[in-house]
Amino acid sequence: MVAPLALRDDGRVGPLPLFDVERRRVDVTAMITWARDTLRRAGVEVDDLARLHEHVDAAGAVRLAQHLTVSSRSRAHRAVLFALLAEALPELERRAIVVQATSHFRVLVPGDERSAVPPHTDHGIGHPLDERNVWIALTDAVGPAALHLLSRARSSHHEATRAASGWVLPDVTRDDLEPIDARVGDVLLFTPVHVHGARPPLERTRVSIDVRIAPRHSALERHPSGYVALEAG
Repeated sequence: MVAPLALRDDGRVGPLPLFDVERRRVDVTAMITWARDTLRRAGVEVDDLARLHEHVDAAGAVRLAQHLTVSSRSRAHRAVLFALLAEALPELERRAIVVQATSHFRVLVPGDERSAVPPHTDHGIGHPLDERNVWIALTDAVGPAALHLLSRARSSHHEATRAASGWVLPDVTRDDLEPIDARVGDVLLFTPVHVHGARPPLERTRVSIDVRIAPRHSALERHPSGYVALEAG
């Protein structure tokens, strides 16, 4: 029998808290405005991100997500993102944290099975254990459109089995995951060993951001260009 992955019970691998699908709330108005302006410059004018499927098909949604993701390396986006992270994580010392240099935008339109992410852990696809996941809803994400996860306790068992077997993905189906409904402005915090995935929405487009934060010293040591500091110092 494989023992659960040894994440210490004091809640830490590295200096960041071991969030177990914790929910926070932030004002995402500025981020939605940035996303709409960025899409408009790409030729897509939309008042409501949840109606993007009225303007693009599944392939077009993938291209828009890629465009937003690449554009997230701009100073304008980072200023908005840093403000969101400060609001969502007021207890963390900004000088000690870095964030991924690129924010990952997801644009899922109804029926797009190919873009729906299968169950996985970030550790299984190469992310270190001291990172923490920050998932931000820019549209409502409820029902099938919700982010689907397992708790840390259940995830740790599956992640240990995956690691011992040398697999990339855990032996989990989408039906095993629990939907975590989110509304615009909800932030979900979890870890690299939480099993999670997505399903295509039924009626409206789901737009979200996922980005990872990490301890400044260790993150910049392993990948100096992969992260940016939340605050100089």
